[in-house]
Amino acid sequence: MVYLAPDNLSEGQSLVRVMRTTLTREHDGLPFQRYDEDLGDAALSSGALPVV
Repeated sequence: MVYLAPDNLSEGQSLVRVMRTTLTREHDGLPFQRYDEDLGDAALSSGALPVV
């Protein structure tokens, strides 16, 4: 699968897919349940992601 970058990226920017993962459990000792949320694409100018 090829994922083409949009034309509006500046030189040096990268396109990344941003996901948020939440772990929850009802009580201590029970296993965690994992929930993944797709937050879409983001253009990065540096190698660091902002903390959300």
